[in-house]
Amino acid sequence: MKNLIESANSFLFALVNMRYVRIFSVLTAFMLVLDFYPIEPYDQFHNFSWLAPWQGLAITPAYRGILLLLIICFTIGWRGRVTGLSLAALLFPLIFVAYTPTSRQVLVIVLICLALLHGGISSAPLPIWPLRLIQLQLSIVYGVNALAKASPPYLNGDILIAMSMTLHNFLTNLSDGFYHIGPWALPAALAAQASVVIEGALAVGFWFPSLRLLTAVIGILFHFQLKTIVRIGMLDWTCMFLYLTFLLPFTKPRGE
Repeated sequence: MKNLIESANSFLFALVNMRYVRIFSVLTAFMLVLDFYPIEPYDQFHNFSWLAPWQGLAITPAYRGILLLLIICFTIGWRGRVTGLSLAALLFPLIFVAYTPTSRQVLVIVLICLALLHGGISSAPLPIWPLRLIQLQLSIVYGVNALAKASPPYLNGDILIAMSMTLHNFLTNLSDGFYHIGPWALPAALAAQASVVIEGALAVGFWFPSLRLLTAVIGILFHFQLKTIVRIGMLDWTCMFLYLTFLLPFTKPRGE
């Protein structure tokens, strides 16, 4: 029990290496610009009437100018906690777009967690638990997708075939029951089952240090292959970006 408590304490409260937090914060700011830059017309927002006034304001040039200023301040580390949380609050209405909002939701949560890791120059060394939340979020994205697909209609290929024939974001037609890769024809059922297995593996593989690099390679190959089948906006790039939370040495070395 004592060893378990010590392991949990180290996992959640080890001191974070702020050098890599700052590097990751800069990269996150770049991802935010890529994902939130497109200005959607009002009718592309989901129908949340209580957000209507804010959504109307959010697409104005002045609002976008304030967002850009906050992103710059957060990137250079000026009052990172205040600018990060303020930026997250102002980006909030923009996650309710009608198409592919998931990547924006993920990035806003990443921003909030990173803001909590910016405590100011005079603050005490900070624990790593906000970064663990980012890592957990990546596992949840993959895990939820795998569980949602783990049903007989999907595993036998029926749902995948129907989606390829009806959804506008599918790039491949599987109406003949096969996914064609060059000269090969993979049964739709096998393609569906493979996607469930891979996403399940990605949900857990990163938590094993010896498997992290292999898991990242599998994930990158999976997402680039997925790009030939379906368009999911920035979500695939966002997921691959979050691999860095497992691959970068965020734990502060002992003795520093």
